[in-house]
Amino acid sequence: MKTERVITSKEDRKRIAEMFGLDKSVISKAMNFLCHSYAARKARCYAVNHLGCTVYVHPSHLIEPNK
Repeated sequence: MKTERVITSKEDRKRIAEMFGLDKSVISKAMNFLCHSYAARKARCYAVNHLGCTVYVHPSHLIEPNK
């Protein structure tokens, strides 16, 4: 099971589609980290930073700050 994903609502996906001109299938793959194209990364960034969507990432994929 994939542990990384961005949780979006139907309205959020609609705004992402309008903003970037992406198909529903591409948005779905992008939000589930199944697609890593430049457009998919921009869509995830927009969803998290501008729309305030929640993102779940496995802790092993995070960079630990220097202590």
